[in-house]
Amino acid sequence: MRKILLALLLLPSAVGYTQIRFSIKIRFEPIKQRKHIVVVQSAEQRMDTIPYPSNNQLDYQGTISSAGKFQFLLDSSRFIGIWVDSIPLYFVCSEKKISGNYTNWIIDSLRGSNDAVLFAWFYKPDPAATTTIIYRFDKPIISTDTKTEKILRDSLQALYQRKLAEKKFRMLDSLIELYPNSRFMPEFLASYSKLLGRDSLALLYNKLPAFLQQSQDGQRVKKILDRFVLLKTGTGIDNFSMKDRYDRLFSLDQVKSKFILLDFWSSRCGPCRASNPALVKLYQQFRNKGLEIIGISLDNNKKDWLAAIRKDGLPWIHVSELNGWDNKIAKKYRVTATPFMILLDDSRKVIALPGSAFQLEKKLLELIQ
Repeated sequence: MRKILLALLLLPSAVGYTQIRFSIKIRFEPIKQRKHIVVVQSAEQRMDTIPYPSNNQLDYQGTISSAGKFQFLLDSSRFIGIWVDSIPLYFVCSEKKISGNYTNWIIDSLRGSNDAVLFAWFYKPDPAATTTIIYRFDKPIISTDTKTEKILRDSLQALYQRKLAEKKFRMLDSLIELYPNSRFMPEFLASYSKLLGRDSLALLYNKLPAFLQQSQDGQRVKKILDRFVLLKTGTGIDNFSMKDRYDRLFSLDQVKSKFILLDFWSSRCGPCRASNPALVKLYQQFRNKGLEIIGISLDNNKKDWLAAIRKDGLPWIHVSELNGWDNKIAKKYRVTATPFMILLDDSRKVIALPGSAFQLEKKLLELIQ
């Protein structure tokens, strides 16, 4: 009897052992007053919208099942990524003007775990590269005809991407050698998987210790490696059926467009919602040139799904099984994060896996011309 009572007394603490308490304190130094802050933690499908604090200081606490990446979005700015674990985290987040109306968020004076400090260092933006590649390319490079200028701009962009991929590979390779047991290493590999490509990603993944390969983020990297094979250019996508937002059964083979974009997203995905305006603009630009979009939602709640469609003004086809990440198509093609896009031709064969609206526009212009 005494043993049974002792087991019952220990049960609550055993159950709670899997939860990690976290504390995040941020002091913001914005250029202009913001309206709200969106907090996203994709691994546990956490998305909180918080009114922007009048004193510019945020105190955010809670529990998570394991250490992981959090992202903060202020209004329509780009995301701020941080690593969160059981050690309290504090930093100053200052908004700095880059060029024209563009601004960037810079993390300073960060105090927390070694993993959190290293994570922030790795993702620290390179102002020189950002200004040169993203913004100066929008201006004429030389006084010449538009076609020649576009060829030069695309060549420079391709060169930059290749050099960046080489730089990131060397950095990641060195980090794995120096910090082989750091739990965020698989997250780094997953984040840069598209830039690295299959071969470089496989080399780095194979250097991780077994426990990191078997972790949640490690399995995500493994799925990405599998996806490189499943969705290589020219691979045919099988027909599938799913209910649309009006509860009608939709099949992929109903679409006869020249280009078909499968867009995996959800109402609770902050990056998805932030990229929707650019996707709407592209749809309006290319719809009459043969583009159709099929939004495949990984939502659980139909009300939230439909509200997001209305609020973001998404005029294309929408389907969902309303069972979150258990969506059969997402599982089949190893979708590990959203947004995720697959561009198909009229034979339902893979053309590309654009990582952004910018990459999608570039590919469509290339195909149409």
